[in-house]
Amino acid sequence: MNDSNKPTITIHRIHGDPLKFEVELTAAKEMGLSGDIEQALSRSAMAIEADGTLYIIPYSNIKHIECTPTPEILPIFIMRNAKLLSD
Repeated sequence: MNDSNKPTITIHRIHGDPLKFEVELTAAKEMGLSGDIEQALSRSAMAIEADGTLYIIPYSNIKHIECTPTPEILPIFIMRNAKLLSD
């Protein structure tokens, strides 16, 4: 996977500028991503380690999260193939 195709996560915070992270995604990790999404939704904060720094972001300060490109394997409750009409 070349650098332009690496997955990114953008966290749009209620208070503060967005945080954008580039992530490494191995095939094994992608297979477990569906379960990770479900577990994340039951927690009170998101934790990301990047460049030697641990970011812990309370969900109460997150407006929304963008993951690009969309993972191939998603939990069944996620609606797929929608089209964003307004921002």
